[in-house]
Amino acid sequence: MQLHVLCLGPLFTNCCIIGNDNGQAYIVDPANDAERIIDVIDTAGLTPRAVLLTHAHFDHIAALPAIASRYDLPVWLDPDDLPVYESLMNCFPPEIPAVEHLPDTVSELDIAIDGLDYEVLRTPGHSPGSVGFYFPGHKMLIGGDTLFQSSIGRCDLPLGDGELLLHSIRTVLYKLPPETIVHPGHGPATTIGQEMQTNPFVRAE
Repeated sequence: MQLHVLCLGPLFTNCCIIGNDNGQAYIVDPANDAERIIDVIDTAGLTPRAVLLTHAHFDHIAALPAIASRYDLPVWLDPDDLPVYESLMNCFPPEIPAVEHLPDTVSELDIAIDGLDYEVLRTPGHSPGSVGFYFPGHKMLIGGDTLFQSSIGRCDLPLGDGELLLHSIRTVLYKLPPETIVHPGHGPATTIGQEMQTNPFVRAE
C-alpha cells in the first residue's frame, strides 16, 4: 500500500491518497491546492479511481472540482451531508467563499481496488453525514473531523451535534482495534488505543 498524506489549505487539512501495489488509488478529501495533489499522484505513478469524502465542509472539498474534472472521477459522499455540500454551509468562516462548480456525488460506488477494501463508518456529529473510511487489512482509519490526537471535532458549525459526535466516537470508533492508526482531517496521526486512554474529551467507558 502507498499512503500519501498532504497538509493543504488555510486550515491545514489532511488529504489522503491511498494506492495499491498496482498503482490504483483513492483520493480522500481533496482539500486544496489541486496542482500539488496532481503532482503527488503523477510522481507516484498512480491512477485515481474515485474520490471519497469524509464530509462536505469547504476545507475538505476546495480542490474537488479540479481533481474530479482532471481525472473524470466519481465522488462518493454520504447522502446525509448533501445539505452541507449543496449550500453555503460548506463555507466557514463567512469571509471565505463557498466552493462552487461542485460535481454531482454518488451514494453507491461500484468500484473496488485490490488490496484496498474499506468499510464506511458513519460518525455523525461534526456534520450530519460525517464518515470515516476504515481499511481493516491495514488497520487504518481515514477519520475526517470526528476524532483528533487529544481532541475531537467541532460541533458548533451548522447542523453539528455535540452529543451525537461523542456517541459516534464511543460506539463506532472506540469499537475498532486499539492498534488502528487514525489519520484525522487535521493534525498528526494517532491510534484508537491512545485516544481511548488519553483523550481529554472522550475516554473509553
